[in-house]
Amino acid sequence: MTSSLIRSSTRAATFRRAGAALAATAVLAAGCSTDSDSGSGADSEQSQVTIRIGAAASLSDVLPQLIEKFNETNPDVQVEFEPAGSPTLVSQLIGGAPYNLVMLASEASLEPATKAGVVTGEAIFARNVPQIAVPADNPAHIDGLDDFAGEDVRVALCEVEVPCGAAAKKVIDADGVQFEPVTRENDVTAVLTRVRTGEVDAGIVYRTDVASARGEVEGIDVPDAEAATTSYPVAQSTADDGDEAADSAAGKFQDFLLTPEAQSILAQAGFLAPEGN
Repeated sequence: MTSSLIRSSTRAATFRRAGAALAATAVLAAGCSTDSDSGSGADSEQSQVTIRIGAAASLSDVLPQLIEKFNETNPDVQVEFEPAGSPTLVSQLIGGAPYNLVMLASEASLEPATKAGVVTGEAIFARNVPQIAVPADNPAHIDGLDDFAGEDVRVALCEVEVPCGAAAKKVIDADGVQFEPVTRENDVTAVLTRVRTGEVDAGIVYRTDVASARGEVEGIDVPDAEAATTSYPVAQSTADDGDEAADSAAGKFQDFLLTPEAQSILAQAGFLAPEGN
């Protein structure tokens, strides 16, 4: 199959704020309070701590659930996250992006940050496996990787430098199928979007991405996909911004990711537990 290679441009991502409803409730309560209560509310607002997370795109669907559970016991911590491809996040962190934590989709992606000395305390909190995604009606009748070589079959993959692209390369090389993707994307969400909208006939994403699409795409298992399992590390930024409260809160969130409550949420989203957990 011959087709032109389409490369997606890097998209500016914005922080997503968790707990907006809680903030709105607080504002309403302040409007109904007495003067003395208003003073108390101001003290409470000043005690709020904000932490910022650079998160792999494949975590976009589950992170709000994790943040909600974390806030049940840490209501004074406001968690914001920016989803993007793992290499992009690491590049931004090295360049001075104000992340307190990074949650990436492969250990290899974290290595440049470790070498640059901008992270500390790495821990694996989840694992994921690749899966073929096709539109819900599967117009190209894809049953497996071998069908990617079919005439006029349009396939989307992540860039090889991105964890989802590295995982895809492993399963494709193991299968031996020969084909040229019509597009390579900077993160797994972009691949999933191509499949969702029918722009392509298939893509390789993670099992959790298929689950997050909630029926808009169909997942097809890849033989020996476990051999391409990727581990998700979390690490804390070493940037010394003088905000000890934020550093402490970031450490609490990192520890929370390994609790039974967090692991249950991740499992329900389709993630595998860290090895030995």
